Amino acid sequence: MILTGDIERAYVLPVSRDGFILIPQVGQLFVSSLTLDQLRDVLYARLGHVYSKLSRAPTATTHFAVEVTNVRVNQVSVVGEVTQPGSYQISALATVMSALYAAGGVTARANLRQIEIRRSDTLAATLDLYAYLLHGVMGSNVRLQSGDVVYVPLHGKRVQVTGAVLRPAVYELKEGEMLPDLLRAAGGFGANAAVDRLTIHRILPPIQRHPGPMPRAALNLALTVARPSNHASASDDEDPLNGVVIPSLPLENGDSLVVDSIAPLDGVLYVRINGMVNKPGRYPWQEGLTLRDLVLLARGPKIGAYLKDAEIARLPADRAQGQLADTLRAPIDSTYLLERDRTGRYIGPAGMGFPGSGAPEVPLRPYDVYERELTIHGSTRPMKARVASD
Repeated sequence: MILTGDIERAYVLPVSRDGFILIPQVGQLFVSSLTLDQLRDVLYARLGHVYSKLSRAPTATTHFAVEVTNVRVNQVSVVGEVTQPGSYQISALATVMSALYAAGGVTARANLRQIEIRRSDTLAATLDLYAYLLHGVMGSNVRLQSGDVVYVPLHGKRVQVTGAVLRPAVYELKEGEMLPDLLRAAGGFGANAAVDRLTIHRILPPIQRHPGPMPRAALNLALTVARPSNHASASDDEDPLNGVVIPSLPLENGDSLVVDSIAPLDGVLYVRINGMVNKPGRYPWQEGLTLRDLVLLARGPKIGAYLKDAEIARLPADRAQGQLADTLRAPIDSTYLLERDRTGRYIGPAGMGFPGSGAPEVPLRPYDVYERELTIHGSTRPMKARVASD
């Protein structure tokens, strides 16, 4: 410790085994387990009684500085499910995490939720590594003392999570933790998660197992989505479960939770648009989808497209005669046009003369294939239709 200003002094103050330092003209101070910031607070209070011009005020004419020059070494033992169990000399400022690093980390069999710190044959504290690993919170990462024993027991209940979650993995559950806790540990649902139901595969007890390679049962669990509240808070927006109501279902050791994904476009009902449109391709079908909706998804007709009717290839209701598709002619008109110039006028040639009767909406069915045609000098040349069974 160094005093500067009106008083110039320097002291080297060893810490006794009992945790005290002795400052000349000030007295004895207990500093064991204090951080440097806490030690400075104590020194400001005690030194201020002796040196009246020492304070935190900007007008103070006496100042002090303190630093640790030599850190005591503690002897601790790390046992249980660690890579290199044994006795280690670590800094007196070290914590449980420091001891685990010194022992090479934990093994695959380790209990990450209940690491014990034993002091004088009593349980001094426990450490849950999930708070640190999943959220970066140190929690009860207590500072060790000489003679402490860090014990890492075998793991407890473990459950696997696969599918459309952000962190699919094997998780260890503490006593009392249930299905919602498991899903939050897994980071919640992914954007492609099918949140209407999930499946739990459970190992059957020996008495319920029958001969065969699959001694498991599958539990189908229906889920519901809560309606958003008008008084939703910021914490509600950060909910990893996205408003899905998860029942508080207890889990068993060895359970496997599967969160299904929404099927890709290849695996859902779809319609296809080809020909004289700006963005031909395949689009998901949903109830109520019309021909106008599909043209809008395809970014409208190209310049020169035929705007009287269009061809729709549709799966037949009866294929007994070997027919692959029925061909329909759907009326359209200029209201299907999207592209305009800066003055708001439609782009492109006038095309054939026919009255704009206001084409009716044409509902589409799954796997419909819609073909556009091209206008050439007042006549039409049909595009080659591709009626696919995919």
